[in-house]
Amino acid sequence: LDTIALCGFGYRFNSFYRETPHPFVDAMTRTLTESQARARQLPVQTRLRVRAQRQLEEDQQFMDDLVDRLIAERRAQGDAADTTDLLGRMLAGVDRNGDRLPDRNIRAQCITFLIAGHETTSGLLSFALYYLVANPRFLQRARAEVDEVLGRTSQPTFEQVHRLRYVRQVLDESLRLWPTAPGFTR
Repeated sequence: LDTIALCGFGYRFNSFYRETPHPFVDAMTRTLTESQARARQLPVQTRLRVRAQRQLEEDQQFMDDLVDRLIAERRAQGDAADTTDLLGRMLAGVDRNGDRLPDRNIRAQCITFLIAGHETTSGLLSFALYYLVANPRFLQRARAEVDEVLGRTSQPTFEQVHRLRYVRQVLDESLRLWPTAPGFTR
């Protein structure tokens, strides 16, 4: 979560420096738990859970407010704002018609990246690293490819990352062997 927030939006949750989770994490966890519970409830049950509805609304509002603040702060920076991360690209980008994403859409995208990406990304990276460490010859091959493609580059380009074919195969195989989201509710 910290990595996605920092790389995607320039925001620090500082999870490693806190005794308790960031309030966003608490709100996100409660929202996910309630959403999963609702998927198994009859509509009448959901309507009767007034306190749960109130908490859900408060948590959603907290997450919305935090991301809205990030958007406002970035917009206030004007031309000096970072346009290289995900938030910057969403704020500065235009479509074929010259239209920009509305802030409400940007907020929804940011929250989606944080909620959907934090667990799956960390799970994929954890298992990929595990498999590489457990299989040193594959680790050697992946490391050689990274050294060849990236060299001493401190900021890889999209084209360079796209050339990491063996690393991509390692990630794909890790997902096949240990999918980060192996189940779903229908």
